[in-house]
Amino acid sequence: MPETSIHILSTKQLPQTHIDYAANEGIGISCKNFIRIEPVHAEALRKSLRSTEQIKTIIFTSEQAVKIVAEYIHASPDWNIYCIAGATLQAVRLLMPNANVAGTTDTGRELAELVVKDQVKEALFFCSNIRLNTIPDYLNRHNTNIKEVVVYNTIPNPHQVNEEYDGIMFFSPSGVESFFSVNKLTDGVPFFAIGHTTANALSSYPNPTIISERPEPSILIETIVNHYKALNAEQ
Repeated sequence: MPETSIHILSTKQLPQTHIDYAANEGIGISCKNFIRIEPVHAEALRKSLRSTEQIKTIIFTSEQAVKIVAEYIHASPDWNIYCIAGATLQAVRLLMPNANVAGTTDTGRELAELVVKDQVKEALFFCSNIRLNTIPDYLNRHNTNIKEVVVYNTIPNPHQVNEEYDGIMFFSPSGVESFFSVNKLTDGVPFFAIGHTTANALSSYPNPTIISERPEPSILIETIVNHYKALNAEQ
């Protein structure tokens, strides 16, 4: 395995295969979880699912929400699903293979616009206790009734980082907030964001932000590899 000359911090645990791929490209990745995920109480979620079973249009914006809901569905539901592309879409196709993917986009705003464009009158949004207002606000303004069901709690898990890194990987606005609650960085350290929503959370910082070509951890790592290859080619 090549010696790693570039050192990146991931604010989320990554599969070892992703870390090994980066290492083979000369990039070392250290992982620290800056948020914790706690599913809601099982009976509370079952009750919410029973009370909303008549709603057939579903919105997912996180892979974690898909995985948690899938644990409580005994048969693949007759749902029309709107979801964020990348890891969230992959989880839907894997865990809910008989559901219809009605639409997928890279951002929550685009997803809400698609729901309205399709003239959906009522939708069920499975989400975290911490979520942006983008989708609910847009749907409410356009007379789409939205029912929210919180399926997990996002808990900040900050770590003080004393090591120096060549770049930082971010995967959610919550992770951004947790990281900067105890850390500061020099202006030149680049940020690598999983998607546009996370990049927006980083916009108040002067550091350069590079956005993954698709909202998937593996593609974010490819984006990092390509970024440093391009820098080396310029030298």
